[in-house]
Amino acid sequence: VAAEDDLLTQFLWRSVRGKLLARAGRIDEGALIAREAVRLAHTSDDPVAQGNAVLALAEVHALGGHDADAAASLDAAIARFDAKGSVASIVEARRRMDQVSAWRGSSQPRGIGRIG
Repeated sequence: VAAEDDLLTQFLWRSVRGKLLARAGRIDEGALIAREAVRLAHTSDDPVAQGNAVLALAEVHALGGHDADAAASLDAAIARFDAKGSVASIVEARRRMDQVSAWRGSSQPRGIGRIG
């Protein structure tokens, strides 16, 4: 129901939808939508919004078992947050990075973020 030119809403719903699809096991579809959210977020001049979209993509990658892609996305998110000086966001992204690092070579349940 959001207007097409409401950029924030457009990339937010895609970020959420991408994660939900990935949690439902539809990793490829979730990644496609999450990448579109990242693309849209990067048309804005808000590094925190960009970082949050990349953080959602990182979660999709992690849920799909693509740890290297998740780590790369988390690094990209941290860079965006750092550009804005968003310390709380950096701390959260680093916490998620620690989760991804812990999964490498293990059979731990996947999902990064507050719900995972």
